[in-house]
Amino acid sequence: MKCNLIKLLRCIIIVAITVVGINIVVFLKTPQTQTDVYDQSFRHGQHPVEGNIRTSKVSVSPRIVTLNSTTKCPGLQMRQPRPAGEFQVAGHNIYVYSVYLDEKQAKIIALLENDNRNVMLTCQMWFHVQDSDPLFVTTADVHFMPEDHGRRYGAAFISCNIPDNMMKDTLYAVSLVTGIECGVPSNILFLPRLGKMESQFTVCVTPFNYRYSRAYELVEMIELNKLLGAEKFVFYNHSTGPNVDKVLELYSQTDEVLVLPWHLPMNTDTWPPTVEPEIHYFAQVAALNDCLYRHRYRSKYLVYQDLDEFIIPRKHDTWTELLQERESKTGIKSAYQFKCVFFRKEWPRPLKEFETVAKQYRSVVLTNTMREKSYLMYNSRSKYIVNPRLTSEVGVHQVWKSSHETDAVSEEDASLHHYRNWERPSEQIPTMVDEIVNKYGSRLVNKLQEVWSKLEGVPMDIDISTYGPYV
Repeated sequence: MKCNLIKLLRCIIIVAITVVGINIVVFLKTPQTQTDVYDQSFRHGQHPVEGNIRTSKVSVSPRIVTLNSTTKCPGLQMRQPRPAGEFQVAGHNIYVYSVYLDEKQAKIIALLENDNRNVMLTCQMWFHVQDSDPLFVTTADVHFMPEDHGRRYGAAFISCNIPDNMMKDTLYAVSLVTGIECGVPSNILFLPRLGKMESQFTVCVTPFNYRYSRAYELVEMIELNKLLGAEKFVFYNHSTGPNVDKVLELYSQTDEVLVLPWHLPMNTDTWPPTVEPEIHYFAQVAALNDCLYRHRYRSKYLVYQDLDEFIIPRKHDTWTELLQERESKTGIKSAYQFKCVFFRKEWPRPLKEFETVAKQYRSVVLTNTMREKSYLMYNSRSKYIVNPRLTSEVGVHQVWKSSHETDAVSEEDASLHHYRNWERPSEQIPTMVDEIVNKYGSRLVNKLQEVWSKLEGVPMDIDISTYGPYV
């Protein structure tokens, strides 16, 4: 009996070893899937995701590429991937976020202390090449973007020139160091794959902040912009409420939104104010320029506007129709700029045919059809649509650098509708009724009904005071 038991145990062990061995062989011979180190992103407080709230799997090499310098900096090895979408330290009060190809340069989106304007940085550029040293070292060029508003930190481009004897599409990753050029870096940024043209219009939005919880506003913003022509939305997440996370999860199912983490490594604005912010309004200029380069070859146009703003054509139904007519008259432009006009929320005047449903879904655009009579001037709270391949630097209200002219679109053709509460509600100012959005009314209502039917139990809004003394 004892002998039979020992034989049985031996058979079980042999079978188990055989099964494990077969699995190891299959694993080694089968291409594995892992999160794409180029494009992965994650939601505030959650695990890494690609493009939105989920982790996308892509077929890549089963092994992480290891590059070692042989002659330039013998013994120096390229750092292994860091969690993508994080600000990484590149020196004293220097933080880097992403890197993109720009002609014969690698262009890094960074945040630097303004006292670092003369800092000396070295680029360690790693190339995927054979039969030569994969490392090239060069001095970095630092260019601060405008609009830092005198804060301690500002957004900047850090550029690294690609040598003439290297093909730019072999550039794999870049690190920055201060001091000796062969120093061990604390950061690593991987070059994104250029990808293919995915959409006609992509909307780039200022970072979510103050635990953004107006889910009703976000749903309407996405749906009305889709009626106008938007196919993709890029959001930078500094902080959001749980109801907004649910909305983003819903839209992630169709890959309509890309949510990138935006956890800033310095003091930012809070509400109510508690500390002096060290960077202007959640580093929005850095986010807007990251969106410019991230989607330069993936979207024909980029639309820059906030959550409470809409670029509304007056003579056309969509942005496509509007720009086609503009280009036929004025030729190719780098950007199209639109004057801003305020629709004040303290002047509610709902469209009668949509009054009930506007209240049910808290529609901002169908409730507020009273606006100021005068438009603001260009560059004053205006927003724009750009051709990203003809644009190299953008600001909040205007394009700073481009290869072609900007088309200042007349308010008779289109304008930026900005829906907001006013700081001086008792101020007397000429007003007028503007029901141009009515042409989207029925379609918008249908979309709001459809989306909210899928968000059962999700609060349309959460009072931010429930999150604590400040956000």
